[in-house]
Amino acid sequence: MSNYGSNLVIRAYSSSSKDMAAAVTCSVLLKQVVAMLDATHVLLTSGSSKPAQLTVRAGFEASLYLQWILASDSEKKAALYYVADLREARRWAVRATIPPSSGDLSSLLPELATSLTTLSAEQQSGAATQIADIDRVLAQPSLSPYNDLFDAGRKKRKYDPHWYELAGVKTIRDIAVQVQRVSEYSMFYSRGSAITHSQSYRDHIRFSGATLHMLPIRDVGDVHAVLRSAFLVAFQSFETTIRFYRAAELGAFARKYRDDWRQEFLNIPTLVMSTSTGETI
Repeated sequence: MSNYGSNLVIRAYSSSSKDMAAAVTCSVLLKQVVAMLDATHVLLTSGSSKPAQLTVRAGFEASLYLQWILASDSEKKAALYYVADLREARRWAVRATIPPSSGDLSSLLPELATSLTTLSAEQQSGAATQIADIDRVLAQPSLSPYNDLFDAGRKKRKYDPHWYELAGVKTIRDIAVQVQRVSEYSMFYSRGSAITHSQSYRDHIRFSGATLHMLPIRDVGDVHAVLRSAFLVAFQSFETTIRFYRAAELGAFARKYRDDWRQEFLNIPTLVMSTSTGETI
């Protein structure tokens, strides 16, 4: 599926009008889905199923953006996405011109503290050049109105609003509602958030009476859920892209699923874990 997706990135963009919407949906978001699918494969091959939940979640978010942008007002949404990233890059470039405080590092790792708090003339010059380049791009007539929207939306806040807020939704969940993928959102985000924010002790320990069992750092206990989720995210993203950019290929895509992927998808192995020790049984 990763190979198919990487090829689809190129084919879809080649079939597009090569506008901003195509650049963002094909060359950024679809590519991100494929990259996360590939990363999931790499992690599972190494026996790390829980971290793979994070790559699936990242792929799902890109998939939501992809579908939502293509659903309506594609050029506006894509431009907001692009401008948001430019503004974030500019913010980090400005930070690069301000040396951070060394804090306690100076007493622990003096050489590291020095490297963090000392900027070379070349680094400062590079940051200044990047800021000027970004300002020049943002001043272009095609992007300037969207840049102004971020300025207006920011008001007294410390940070810019999310790009999708300026397109009419407040949260990623709202996007999921609009593209009718709320159940997937609940599934991916509840699990992914627990892992991301270290909110689940069950991923690390089990109690058996008075005994505490620490689970291994690598395990494949979630392999069924991860593979199923990764497949659904990839399939949805591929189908959305093909329907929008290469509709004549929908039949071939259906055959690809039937001939190459269906049996694998329906026969993903399920592992049973011990409720006490967390070991695979």
